Amino acid sequence: VTPETPTRGEGEADKNTITIPAQDGVIYTLEDGTVITDPTITLKPKDVITITAIADEANGYVLAEGAGTGPWTFEFMPTIVTPNAPTRGEGETDKNIITIPTKEGVIYSIEDGFELTPQNPTVTVRATAVEGYKLEGTVEWTFEFVPTIVTPEAPKQDGNTITIPEIEGVIYTSEDKEYKPGD
Repeated sequence: VTPETPTRGEGEADKNTITIPAQDGVIYTLEDGTVITDPTITLKPKDVITITAIADEANGYVLAEGAGTGPWTFEFMPTIVTPNAPTRGEGETDKNIITIPTKEGVIYSIEDGFELTPQNPTVTVRATAVEGYKLEGTVEWTFEFVPTIVTPEAPKQDGNTITIPEIEGVIYTSEDKEYKPGD
């Protein structure tokens, strides 16, 4: 008898499924001598298996001269995934807020929080693969604080009274003294 070769499934969903031929007179074994009884083997992350074919001599079979008996080695193949990039808000009020996406097979980690501030001016997001996955493409993004542009208005004077305008992000000072609206 001439052993048939075990095969790997095709396509993303089946690439870690090894099919063992159903063949009279041939016994397929793992490297440690364990007889394979299931028609398929599903590889898990980090698995590497070696399969060898032997004749079923107990039932009177012998291998044909020059017949290939392996060994055939199969290694787990991770699912390749490209991480989605995190984004920052587009509006004036959320331009310093970082949004972390979700993607199967990807874990995102972020240093220093989701919001950029003058006290936290840089945020780095990193993507790492979940077991059984492998990342390709960009895996780290850095975001910098973007200040809000404000336009101050001149204080208004009415006689001896000066009115300080109320504008978010603007502090009025005069010779070491800070003035707020209503002062």
